[in-house]
Amino acid sequence: MKTLRLLLLSLCMGCVVALSASGYSIYDLPSPKMHGQDCYVANPDAVLHDSTVQKLNDLCANLYDRTKVEMAVVAIKDYAVMYADAYSFSLKLFNHWGIGDSETNTGVLVFLCINSREVQIITGSGIEGILTDLRCGEILDNNIEPLRYDDWDVGVTDICVDIYQDLNEPDTRAELLFGWKPKKDESESLVLWYFAIAYLLLVLLARYTYKKTQPVPGVLEEDMKENSEVAQVGTGCLSWLF
Repeated sequence: MKTLRLLLLSLCMGCVVALSASGYSIYDLPSPKMHGQDCYVANPDAVLHDSTVQKLNDLCANLYDRTKVEMAVVAIKDYAVMYADAYSFSLKLFNHWGIGDSETNTGVLVFLCINSREVQIITGSGIEGILTDLRCGEILDNNIEPLRYDDWDVGVTDICVDIYQDLNEPDTRAELLFGWKPKKDESESLVLWYFAIAYLLLVLLARYTYKKTQPVPGVLEEDMKENSEVAQVGTGCLSWLF
């Protein structure tokens, strides 16, 4: 029985190794931070040229200095088959590495897998208002042509440059550095105007009602009473509306 358990355990471990051998898992993919805090590119399979890696590291470092947004770039040949697709792998990798500040969650990951020919942009929740799913799709579509011809250096660089330009807009940079400023709700202004006008009408009608209740020489008491009741009803209706 013990021999059977050991055999089953060995078989399971062999399956795991076999599944992982075809590509990286999120645990064995080396983080670029192992080479220093100014390193943002993971290129373990030399998919990108050294000059491109240096250029991207400089771009990401500049982006972080100007916006405090951490952008990581990963280019590999393949990921383990235990992951459904590039999106699943890159999202798990994004969370495993903890890309971006833990409070603002403004990290960005550009992921490329050349064997499956997949490219993804993963963003933190704090930056989704800028790099929306639609905008990320546009960036990928605009730069897909070099990747179709295996020009990984140009394709990945252009994607990162577009992201950098979007995040480095003056207004966007101010929002990232000093916090989000909610847009003024126009409905609030309309409500204020409504109350101001209603209050003014209420005051005018109250003055009119007061005058109608005062004795006037030469006017019959019945007429005054009728005018007073009409004015009071008007004031009451406007008070209810207010």
